[in-house]
This record gives sequence, structure tokens and C-alpha cells, in this order.
Amino acid sequence: MFLFIRSSALSSMMNCIKTKWSKSPDTWFAEASALCISVCALAGIYGLLKHYNGKPVVAWHQVTLNAAVSTLATLARTLMLLAVASCLGQCKWIWFNKQLEPLPDFELINEAARGPSGASRLLLRTILKATLRPKLLTSVVTIGCSVTLLALAFDPTIQQIVSSDQTIFYAKNESTEVPLAHRWSDAYIANTFLGVLNNEFRYWDDIVSGNKAHVKFGTQAAIMTGLTANSDNITQQLRLSCDSGHCRWEKYQSLAVCSRCEDISSNVTKGNRSQVADLAALFRDPNGVQTSTNITWYLLPHGLNINNPNDYTVANGSKERITMTGQANWNAGHTIKFKNSSTLLATMSLLWADLDENDEYPDWPNANIKATECGLYLCVKEFQTNMTNGTISETSKEISSSRDPSSYLRKKDGPQDTDYHNLLDNPLDVERTDLEIKMPDGSPPHEPFRMNQAGVCGLIYYVAKAFDDGTLWLTKSNETSETIYNVQILKGINGMARLMPDKKMQFMPDKKMQFMPEIMEIFWENREGDGLSTLFANIAASLTNNIRMTSDNQSSRLSGEEGKPTFVFKIRWVWIIPTVVSIILAIIFLLLVICLTNKSNTPVWKGSTLAMLFHGLSVDVKRSIPPQILQSETDKGAKHVLVELREKDEGLCLSGPTTEDGADDPRMSHLYSTSSSTAENSVMESLLKLTSDVD
Repeated sequence: MFLFIRSSALSSMMNCIKTKWSKSPDTWFAEASALCISVCALAGIYGLLKHYNGKPVVAWHQVTLNAAVSTLATLARTLMLLAVASCLGQCKWIWFNKQLEPLPDFELINEAARGPSGASRLLLRTILKATLRPKLLTSVVTIGCSVTLLALAFDPTIQQIVSSDQTIFYAKNESTEVPLAHRWSDAYIANTFLGVLNNEFRYWDDIVSGNKAHVKFGTQAAIMTGLTANSDNITQQLRLSCDSGHCRWEKYQSLAVCSRCEDISSNVTKGNRSQVADLAALFRDPNGVQTSTNITWYLLPHGLNINNPNDYTVANGSKERITMTGQANWNAGHTIKFKNSSTLLATMSLLWADLDENDEYPDWPNANIKATECGLYLCVKEFQTNMTNGTISETSKEISSSRDPSSYLRKKDGPQDTDYHNLLDNPLDVERTDLEIKMPDGSPPHEPFRMNQAGVCGLIYYVAKAFDDGTLWLTKSNETSETIYNVQILKGINGMARLMPDKKMQFMPDKKMQFMPEIMEIFWENREGDGLSTLFANIAASLTNNIRMTSDNQSSRLSGEEGKPTFVFKIRWVWIIPTVVSIILAIIFLLLVICLTNKSNTPVWKGSTLAMLFHGLSVDVKRSIPPQILQSETDKGAKHVLVELREKDEGLCLSGPTTEDGADDPRMSHLYSTSSSTAENSVMESLLKLTSDVD
């Protein structure tokens, strides 16, 4: 049942409550105090639950949190029911005050104050049976009965509030460490004999001998790992110190390798020439430069190109096409999208033709041409590292930074470099200071991020060499055998992929693609979508892991928090709702009863037994009901008796209807026509029974 109270009525009710309290301040003191203590107990429950939610399970001298909460809940429920029972007891006097009602209702309301059984019967009576009482009083009684019934849910719901769950509890532990790098120099410089110039072998660099930077095998392996492993496996290769398998660290910054891939398809130009170096012919015979007619070629500004004869078949009838070419570069000034990079390690530009709808070969010369340039460069990253169940999870983002112009300078007197964007000294005939990466102005104080000359040149050399192993670089004999123009076209290419859809190779009969060098196969397989961006991000992550794990500052690793599986309190707040609602309704019920008592001028007798003895049934009502011994007979005799609380000669009591009442109340007609005869018959039956007993 819903209770709607207008604002004016609510204001009037509050004035009633205030007046009643001012007239008799101690009248409702016990009930108000009981509800105040209930509210305090509820606040204590909330405070305990709030404090221990998510905390490890503990007990105070064998007293558990459940026991403490249950004790407070029992206190709140007991005092709340005390106040509600008192208010229900008062409702029976308000119910009969100057209003004729069936006498059994007096007992029904009185029993409602004693517990849930009577409250449920009274609730059904007020809801299902028509009543002449005002709706407000009926609603108030309904609230009291509802609170009494809701109290039954106190214990079950309170027991459901506190539960436990296993979680990871973290605490500071100096032995938990994660690697980071402020300076890296895990490389060395050595005098190396680099190669012999002949037509049989082609070397990546064309230097006879000199000083060369070398990185250790772990760094070289990190490059290959980045090319072949996925990001999850690369993350797991980071060496952390975490005994429990559950650790976390605050955000931190470290020297790192970053990557970026840019679409450069808009930079491709198309052309036709009568005599152009045939890439397919070069693929078949890397020692010779051949030219062919009727060739369509696509060219990028830095020299990378791809071409195929418009209609060309080899002797065995197969249609072969060059589907991808690549160019490695380590000089930012010779790139397309990395010209302003001052920490560039290497780039790889890739130019390829989409295959036809059958995924067989490009529709040359009208194939869809795409181009991408991906680069690796030194940077500073911010990391967030966690380990859960022995599995590492890590997020990172690049921090805006740039090379310090005062770093990586020649140590000896003499002119400095004019090419600021080329970091590679090959051979290493000059000695330089460390390369330092500068953070933006206003950044928090931090230790400088640096890399020595051997580290910089060693990384550049081995990263570029992984992309370009020298297979397609021309020797001097090639340069003199053909025109300079065609030589320059070929020099812009470090790798190729060739498609032969009809040709069966002796040792690989199912393979229709050939790659030179073999790393081009990885680029070909990752050419679509975000494949190349993911591939270079993996290379950067693998190199970053290696730099962090082999940095110069291993003794200053970052310590974090170690977690251990612990049972903690888990508070299910939804189960406290019945308790809160019950106490709120009890407070509203008390206020409404106080207001109705004041407005109806009903004596504050509540559930007093003495009040029922002193102000019970009037003499006329007692006379109209024959005396009975059995309760069932008493109930039957009182079933049709209407009474009201009013002043009579014997005082304020429950008296029957008057003649004036019967004229207006349809319930009186039956009573007036039958009451006298019923009384007389009852008296006669008693006398006859008494006479028979004497006989």
C-alpha cells in the first residue's frame, strides 16, 4: 500500500509532533530513544563493514566480524520492535477513539503488537477487508505491521552481508625488482676485416677494414625475437624479481626503442621506360644487370622501386612477377617520413603490388600499389608493469623527448658533423660523447637517459643488417658493366619477393613465392592492415627488454609491491537494504502515531494492560454479552459488537452504540433488532441450565 501525503498535510503533521513533544516531552521518550539506539547500531554496522571491506580476515579475541555485526543487528532489531509494538498498542486506542468498530478488532490490533502472527492477520484485515476507517489511519497501521514482518528478515539478511573472497594483498617489498635503463653501453668496438671485393660474394658494407661497433649476441637475438615472436611472448621474456608471482610497480620511465609505420603510397609515381633494369632478371641472376623493354615501374623519392614487364613469360611458360621490394636505411635525411628524427636507428621502406581477386599474381601494369615506411628510433617510454600468477602484463607509452644537441659530439678538436641526422660512424674513426635524450622543459627531475657511441652504432649496424644482408648490393664490377642510371635503380633495392604461380621448384614444390633475402617473407606476410606496425612494435619491444635487462644501472632497479594470496572480507551491500528500510519505516511509523494521537486527542496508553483494565468495556456492553467461559464462545459473542472509546458516567471506556449512532450507521440496524432478544435468550438459557443442574 502506498501512502501519499500532501505538503500541507506533512507540514501539519510536523506541527502536531512538535506540539505533542512540547506538551509531554517524556511521553514518547522510551520509543524515540529505542529508535535512536537502533540508528546508532545501524551506523556501527555500516562503520564496521566500511572499515573492513577488502581487508584481510581477522578476529578480535576469537570474535569474528560476523558475530559483531550480528550483535549490533540484534540490538537494532530488538529496540526497533519495542518501539513499533508500543506504537501498534497505541493504534488500537486511536482506532476506537470516537469511532464505532467491531470489538474483535481491538484484540486483533493488540495481538499485532505482540509479534509477526498478529501483524500478518491485521495486515490482511486492513488490505483485504473493507473498512470505514480513514485511509491515513489504515496506512499507518499497515506500516507498523510491515515493519514487524520485515524484522523477520533481519537475521538472514545480516548473515548474507559479510562474506570472504581470496584476493591478492600487496605490501612493499624491496626484493621485488623490475629492470629499467638510464644508460646502455653493452657493446664494443673492434678492428675488423670486413670483406673481399669480388663478383662471387656481396657484403652489406664495402669497406676493407676498420673499427666497427658490435653488440653482444643477446642483442642480436632480440632483433630476431622481435621478428618472429608475438607481443605476449616478448613481454614474458622480461626478467623480473618476484618470488610470489604477484607483483606490481609504480609507473616509471626508461630508455627504450620506439617504432612507427607511415603510409607513403601517395609518394609513389608511375612511369614507363624503353630500357630499365629488369628486377625479375636480377632475381634469377644477382651477378648481372639486365635491361628489358616495355616495362612499367613504380618509384618512391628515395629510390625504392618495383617493376615488371607488361607481358613477359620465361621459357617454361610460367608468369613471374616481382610483388614486393624493400629498402633499408639508417640516415634520417634519406627517408620520407623520418627526416626530422635525430635518434633514428633504421627504417625499412616496403613497396608492393596487391594480388588479383584469386590471390594469384598482380594485374600488371594496373595493379594496386601500396607503400609503407617503418622506423626504429631511440626514445624514452613510461611503463606500467604487473605480474599476476607469474604472467607479466605491461603497458607503455612514448614520452615526448628529443636528442640533446650538446650530446654525441666529437671528443677531439675539429669540425663537428654537418649531417646531424646520421648517427652511424662506419668505420668508427672518431670518438664521440654519449648520446643523451632530452625530456621536455617542465618535466619532473630525472636521471639522464644516455647511450654510448658503441651502443648507438652497434644497434644501427645490426638492425639495418637484419633488414638488408647485402644479397642485392652491387659490387664495383657491376657498377662499370651497365649505365649509372640502372645501377642507381638497383641500388635503391635491398630485398625482393617474386611470385611464380605456375612453376614447381624441385625442393619446395608447394612454394610459389621466393624471397631475397628471406626476411622479406616476414614483411610480405604482414603487409596488410596493422601487420607491419605490430611487427615493428614487437622488434622495438624486444630490443627495449634487452636494453633494460643489460643496462649500466642494474644495481638501481625499481622495487615495488609483492602480493600474496589472502582471504579478505567482501561486503555485499545489497543485503543491508532490508535492515535500513525497516528502521526508516519504524521512525516514520512513530512520527505518524504521535501525530494521530495528538490530533485525535487520544490518551497515550499504548499497550498498557492497566489501561485496558481501567478503561475496558462499559457496563452496557458487558450486559449485552452473556458471560462465557470458553474463549471460542467469547469470540462468538463479541463478533457483532461495535464499540468506541468515549466518555461515560463510569469514565472513559469502550462503550456500545447509542440510538443516534444507529440512525446513521447501517451496521446498527441488525444489532438493534436482535440485541435485546439475543440477551434475553442468553439469560433464559443460563437459567434453564442452572435449573437442570439443581435437579
